[in-house]
Amino acid sequence: MKPAGLAETAGCLAAGFRAFFLREDALNRFGSDRDSFLKSFWAPTLAYPLFLMAMLQVDPTVRDLAHVPSFGWFAARTLGYVIAWIYWPVILDFVCDRLGKPQVWIPLVVAGIWIAMTPILIQITMVFFIDPASPLFGAPWTAIQVWSLVVHTWLLRRYLRISLPFAAALVLGDYILSRVLNMLENGIVLSLS
Repeated sequence: MKPAGLAETAGCLAAGFRAFFLREDALNRFGSDRDSFLKSFWAPTLAYPLFLMAMLQVDPTVRDLAHVPSFGWFAARTLGYVIAWIYWPVILDFVCDRLGKPQVWIPLVVAGIWIAMTPILIQITMVFFIDPASPLFGAPWTAIQVWSLVVHTWLLRRYLRISLPFAAALVLGDYILSRVLNMLENGIVLSLS
């Protein structure tokens, strides 16, 4: 498999942006084969350095940027980042199989990853330009997270053809699991500092 090129990456990010605003036609841009699946993971891989720089800005365990965090900090944040991108596709594989729709697993995961890049990149940009302690930071940050849950529910309903309550329950479960994993990650980071 050849990594996604610049034009392909830009096209998928643009389609993800459109789909983030519930433009169903944008979903046609994403592939549904093994190569598309593997290439979709290039997006979070490319965003990883920006994620780390943003974490250095907002992580309370990083006292100031003059002191480089420990290897343990980087390892914990990296492991948390990788797990965050892998656990949901694994859960979706199980859900798609149980629903008798294994054929939608790859297109759903591919679309989900590219769409998820929009709120992530917006939030990373916010961290660089707005002080996280500022009152201007909280409301937009929360609005992006809430809208992401709506988009996630829409995407599950679109691909799996499931009821709104079932899709919302899956999204809520994902949200709770992501918060628990984030708390574990923060606990590890705090124990290392």
